[in-house]
Amino acid sequence: MPKSIYTVKEVAGLLGFSTNTVYKYLEEGSIKSVRLGSEGRFRIPASEVERLLQEKGRKRVGIAKSLPANSNFPSIFDWFVGFMSIGIGFSQFIKPMYATTLNAMAGIAPIINIICILLIIGGILLLGFDMFDMRKGERRMFFNASMGLLYLVLAGIFASQASVVATGYLALSLVFIFAAFKKEDGYLHYLVFINILCILIGLATAVWPDSFGVFALSKYVSISKNVYSLFWILFFYFLLFSSYKAYRGNRIFIWVTNLTVGLLSCFYAIVAFANGYWGSSVFGVVLGTFSFIFPIREDFHFFETKNRKETIIGFFWLLGAFIAGSMILRMAHNSFQNSILTRMGREVETASAITGNFVDNGVSILETSLAIGNYKNLLQSEINKENLDKELKETFLLSDGAFRRVVVTNSDGEIVDTYPYYSQSQNVNISDRDYFTVPADKRTSFVTGIVVPKTPGIGPSILISLPILNDDDKFLGIILADINILELQKHLGEVGLDKKESLSVVDSQGNYILNTGIKGNKQIIYAEDLDTTPGNTKLAIGYNDDGVLEFAASRGVGEYGWTVLTNEPQSAAMRTYAMMGLGIFLFFILFTIGSMVFVIFLKKDADQI
Repeated sequence: MPKSIYTVKEVAGLLGFSTNTVYKYLEEGSIKSVRLGSEGRFRIPASEVERLLQEKGRKRVGIAKSLPANSNFPSIFDWFVGFMSIGIGFSQFIKPMYATTLNAMAGIAPIINIICILLIIGGILLLGFDMFDMRKGERRMFFNASMGLLYLVLAGIFASQASVVATGYLALSLVFIFAAFKKEDGYLHYLVFINILCILIGLATAVWPDSFGVFALSKYVSISKNVYSLFWILFFYFLLFSSYKAYRGNRIFIWVTNLTVGLLSCFYAIVAFANGYWGSSVFGVVLGTFSFIFPIREDFHFFETKNRKETIIGFFWLLGAFIAGSMILRMAHNSFQNSILTRMGREVETASAITGNFVDNGVSILETSLAIGNYKNLLQSEINKENLDKELKETFLLSDGAFRRVVVTNSDGEIVDTYPYYSQSQNVNISDRDYFTVPADKRTSFVTGIVVPKTPGIGPSILISLPILNDDDKFLGIILADINILELQKHLGEVGLDKKESLSVVDSQGNYILNTGIKGNKQIIYAEDLDTTPGNTKLAIGYNDDGVLEFAASRGVGEYGWTVLTNEPQSAAMRTYAMMGLGIFLFFILFTIGSMVFVIFLKKDADQI
């Protein structure tokens, strides 16, 4: 039996309004009703409800007639690739991948910049085509083919550098070309894209096994190549089967497919973001965001737009949120980064001072020994080993562990005594070595870099040498001290480095004197960025051979031509910031979806009476 009166809640349900909206129209008098008392309770007669339903129906019909037949725009896939293009293009100007790497990509930066500008324009036009109903015809086919060509060029550039990001760009290129000639549902284009991407990643693993760097699964799980290949094949078949079922409309497999891709994209975005790969992180964020949206795309009536003006407002809302969020993120990133580099700068200043003081102290010890000792008298007469041993021992003990060994030569460069005694060094001639010739010729102290002695059994050394002169300034020989590198390392422990921060002391030839972080005999990552000028501190950011973004700070050591260098992976240096990666990823997802819901809510109110 039909009702004669309705409550506010019932009317709101029938019209698709919120109760607050119904109350607003009741207060304005747009809806006729009977007020019960002063508590704000209303009863709406059935005749008024019928009138409202008829007007609402006419409005819907009128809007539907104003649109082309079978119109269902903007397509969520177009929004996906549109935002992907805008995000990738925009990220290259916020922080281009080639900005902190030393490979050949830096030389073709202008070409990449032009392509990225075109991608931004293309992404905006792609959404504009949807808003103004230009989804069909030759113009749209030409546009999709052009976007596919842009991504193909970008993929070729990165592939020439054996960069794994080429796989994502190539997948986008192929799906754009597919969309140009195959006008299908946008969800099919998405499924084609993720399956192509999976295939290309597998092929890239086989062709460029070392290119994945921080993205390699082996970085996080110990796995052999054969096991990885089997895992990838099984995953590909799973994704292919799941995608097929999803395309056929199976709701379970729709969720399974999209959640799998979304979560993997989440992990990829976090790793990329933590290691400074902004373009890759944007790729992961956008792919993850829309992977979570696709299963509920039919519930977003916003994508079945009734009003182009509202669509444009919604687009600029989301675009503004995306750009504003990226800029805020960049500002926060710069703040953290500058703070870390400043800290590392202070550390190398301290380490440089400690190293310089350690070497200066060694020189002072030798000068003091020559001034108060009896070396010149002993070398001017027949060598008395017992007395010479005594002098060398006093010098050695005076160093308080700073020296490993003290040596004296005659004027011909022949070693005449060593303390502690080392038989293999006796009677060895070092007259051709710079640490003998420089003091002999210039009558000054000399500090070497790292030296590998010709004498078997003696390890690499850092040597300080001073000339021994008589009262007439005649050259009698040199006194030579082997610096105790372990003692220097002990002193440098006072700097207080972070857990994963390494500190190195490098000589003027770029050879490691001391290295607390890098295992093996690796080349200096930032050789061209090192500053040997005393008093100057240089800060740098760059990717190492493993593709890990690292911070570095360097400072010259006194007048010795040495450099103190600290470096630390960005992900380790910015541990707190890296942990924020997941939160940032979720922020993009929730803010994007939340923005859409907010626009829908505004639209819902606008469609009411």
